[in-house]
Amino acid sequence: MTCSGGGENDCLSCSSTLYFEHGRCTDQCSIGFYQNDNSHSCDSCPETCLTCTSRKFFFLSFSSIRFNNIFLATSCTTCVSDYSQFGGECVNQCPDGFTSNNDICSRIFFFSLFFCRFFLVSFHFIFSKIIETQMQTQNRGIPF
Repeated sequence: MTCSGGGENDCLSCSSTLYFEHGRCTDQCSIGFYQNDNSHSCDSCPETCLTCTSRKFFFLSFSSIRFNNIFLATSCTTCVSDYSQFGGECVNQCPDGFTSNNDICSRIFFFSLFFCRFFLVSFHFIFSKIIETQMQTQNRGIPF
């Protein structure tokens, strides 16, 4: 750890087990920041993310025949108010075929829509038969 003064926020760099955030060294980044393992710093999440993590991507280096990892993007884990999580991002409206369920965009299944319609049609049919039977009974003078 390298510091420029004696204060809590006077750090310039941190040891490999800590992360640098706003002049201080911490073992856990604040809300709205994620731990960047390459730079050992706390980097900002996109503005629509409340919390996020870094996505690690690996590629094969043919010159040294070894795997290297790089950080290409962040993945939102929770979103700010009025946004929903979709594919690692926070969106203000879920795409077609999806609906927001607990601030996460979930696919609307045709199966669910089919059964909703099936039950509505079935209920309508049964209710119609009850009304029809009641009307016939009343027309015959038989108490219902």
